[in-house]
Amino acid sequence: MYNNIGGKIKILAFIICGIGILASIISGIIVTEYDEGTGLIILFGGSVISWASSFVLYGFGKLIEDTEFIADQYRDASERKREKEVAKQRKEFNETVMRQKPAVNTGTVNTGTVNTAAQNATTQNTVNVNARPDDNEYFDFPCPLCGETLSYTKGEIRLNETLPCPECNRRFYVRDIFG
Repeated sequence: MYNNIGGKIKILAFIICGIGILASIISGIIVTEYDEGTGLIILFGGSVISWASSFVLYGFGKLIEDTEFIADQYRDASERKREKEVAKQRKEFNETVMRQKPAVNTGTVNTGTVNTAAQNATTQNTVNVNARPDDNEYFDFPCPLCGETLSYTKGEIRLNETLPCPECNRRFYVRDIFG
């Protein structure tokens, strides 16, 4: 109903203009039978006034159309800018990840035999071999759902399939940001 309101206002301007001209012609003809001078003034003057007054309504409709066009262009430009920022951040993150060694499964590493005077024992320590030196560095990027700037560690990004956005309270897939 309210889609393309500018175009509808412009059509309304044409309709009102047509009705005004038609009413001026009919009134002018009727009045001409009684007073020819007044009838002609109503006939031509009323038609010109109806035509000229439709300019304001038509101009308003055109103004609304142009404003909607500018707003759409602004939204499109903002979306393209946001997509470029996300792509740039995705590229930076992927380049950082690619410089690192590939992940290995978490496992148990034998640290060897410890010989002391009191005992001979074999000890094992559990080490997370998936951990990377830069896993505690923070990486900022926009939420793909609301655009709010988020900050997560590279380890959180790398090890989770989804992350929450505290602003919009929704979860998003990490692959949507970083491919």
